[in-house]
Amino acid sequence: MVETLAESSEERNMNHEDKPMLDIKENPTPSGSDSDGSDSESDSDEEAQQNIQLQIFETELSANPSNYDALVQYIRLLRKTGDIEKLRRAREAMRELFPLTPTMWQEWAKDEASLNKGPDAFSAI
Repeated sequence: MVETLAESSEERNMNHEDKPMLDIKENPTPSGSDSDGSDSESDSDEEAQQNIQLQIFETELSANPSNYDALVQYIRLLRKTGDIEKLRRAREAMRELFPLTPTMWQEWAKDEASLNKGPDAFSAI
């Protein structure tokens, strides 16, 4: 009986192909725990895309500064990127050419207020 047990275990080992063990690096990682920097890659890709869009809007607006839709989209994109100086200039240009909507005024005031906090905030705004 001992002999048949030994044979049967050898037969099992011979009948099944050896499968390579997966290394931990080959196993997929859960989506929230990427340590290879893919999140930073997607952030840099998004930033690069935003920079391209900004350049497109700047080119369009230099050729046609009264393009209302381009100005609105440019301002929205500048709010996302956080370039406050360009955002202020774009809003000033928009204000000189077109009446701003109440929402635009509110966003402008909210952005300025969030930048200026403290005792001197009121005079800065």
